[in-house]
Amino acid sequence: MTGGSGGVLGTVLGIFLLKIVNSALVMMNVSVYWQEFVQGAILVLAVTIDYLSHRKNGGPSFIMKFFGLDKLASKKLDDKSSRQI
Repeated sequence: MTGGSGGVLGTVLGIFLLKIVNSALVMMNVSVYWQEFVQGAILVLAVTIDYLSHRKNGGPSFIMKFFGLDKLASKKLDDKSSRQI
């Protein structure tokens, strides 16, 4: 909402994870209402973990570091700052 950073890889991996969880819940004959609850809980947990790790470090989140996206983000910031000078 406020111009955060993100990427295609993280989005694809997140969708992949949610689809795997959804398929597992369908195979276990879990109610549709509980399936939606679990998926929502996963999303809230992921956002909370990312927010807390970003706030604590003051820099790229753990997830960005894990996938090597922190270097890409810092490179984009360096490119923007060099253009402004």
